[in-house]
Amino acid sequence: MDAKRIMFVINPAAGHGKAKAGWLAIEKALLNQGFNFERAYTEKPLQASLLTRSALQAGFNCIVAAGGDGTINEVLNGFYSDKGIINGEAVLAALPLGTGSDLSRMFSWGKDIETVKQLWREPPVTACDVIEASFSDKEGHTIHRYLLNISDVGLGAVAAYRVNQNSKFLGGFASFLLGTVSAIISHKNYELSIEVDGKEIFTGLSTMAVVANGKYFGGGIMIAPQARINDGELNVIILKGFSRPGLIRNLPLAYNGRHINHPAVIISQGKEAVIKSPVDIAVEMDGESPGFGSIFTYRLLHGAVKVSG
Repeated sequence: MDAKRIMFVINPAAGHGKAKAGWLAIEKALLNQGFNFERAYTEKPLQASLLTRSALQAGFNCIVAAGGDGTINEVLNGFYSDKGIINGEAVLAALPLGTGSDLSRMFSWGKDIETVKQLWREPPVTACDVIEASFSDKEGHTIHRYLLNISDVGLGAVAAYRVNQNSKFLGGFASFLLGTVSAIISHKNYELSIEVDGKEIFTGLSTMAVVANGKYFGGGIMIAPQARINDGELNVIILKGFSRPGLIRNLPLAYNGRHINHPAVIISQGKEAVIKSPVDIAVEMDGESPGFGSIFTYRLLHGAVKVSG
């Protein structure tokens, strides 16, 4: 790699507004110790993607997302333009200053100054798989996103939507648990048809369908325990039509991945997946709520992005 040029992209609103104070303490320590870097603050949704894209095009080769999973997702999307990845040798890293931090459970990201200083040395770098996802929203616009972790429709998407509509002042675990319980209380099953690598693997009532590259979502739920971030496979997890009592009874199992042994859970692997619904339903991607649609397509890009940590 060329000489390291590092850009920090900071979402000051992450972590219920605590990210800014966390970053300022790190920034002060780095400047006092003579480290060279640049930084940019986001002021609105999706701006982290624009800032990242501009930084990569200007020659920066390490982009650090300072915020939560949503900020990391936006930075990841900034690695791509309409023509594909901007710089395949550039590295994505993160300062986990947000609420859920599900991605941080898979990487050795930290927010102490000694961990941050490793960015200027030779930290371990993994060529990570990326999920390329698309769907059409209610207005007929095609939404195209990249993600490192997980997307789902059904219960998880409803829970994420409710969490994102509130302030997350309770912190990661409690905010997502409250959102999940709230979604269970208003629980409904969805008529879904799901294909993996062109073969229909499920049709019928489903509580939730997950397409995973990573293991965790929802503030620590190990929904995809068999997933590996760089194994070249999508993991598709389908919860058949659970009842409300059944969901409450089995939710604790999902925090350590034991739900996969339930007879009403289907697991499949492949390179591509398509989820279809006869009506528009919510979708969640890396903890964000990008909209509603009826056909969701996912394609795995093996080893597409280098991730530090």
